[in-house]
Amino acid sequence: MACPCSRNRLWRSVLGDLSCPRKWQEVIVNAVTAPHALGRRGEELAVRHLATLGWHILDRNWRCRDGELDIVAFDPEADALVFVEVKTRAGLGFGDPLDAVTWRKQGKLRQLCLLWLAEHAVPAPTLRLDAIGVLLIPGEEPRLRHVKGIDGC
Repeated sequence: MACPCSRNRLWRSVLGDLSCPRKWQEVIVNAVTAPHALGRRGEELAVRHLATLGWHILDRNWRCRDGELDIVAFDPEADALVFVEVKTRAGLGFGDPLDAVTWRKQGKLRQLCLLWLAEHAVPAPTLRLDAIGVLLIPGEEPRLRHVKGIDGC
């Protein structure tokens, strides 16, 4: 059975498919889930990158009431516990993905590092905060940039 609003030719001619409330619901759901899917894809690529470096992933998407840590990993070469912030973009319209890791964001990440450490008994002589920017431009190979030690925890 067709949606009742599809019977109104005027609205159909003005709004096309979006005259149907069911289509609006689809558009809204896609608008909400698309950024999350993009972020998940970027984080997955970042995890693969860290694994190729020989890092051990200890935690992913750790959440508390104050926020979220994308990746917690151990870098055996540096003997460091590393908290990794991943920023993913589908283009350069909003600038480089790493530009989103502002001083304010770094301060929040430091707080989250301390909360994670309070919850987990992981001995680590060195703590480090890294950022990985992932650029996923349609039709191109993913580009990944890893910056180590963006700020001390």
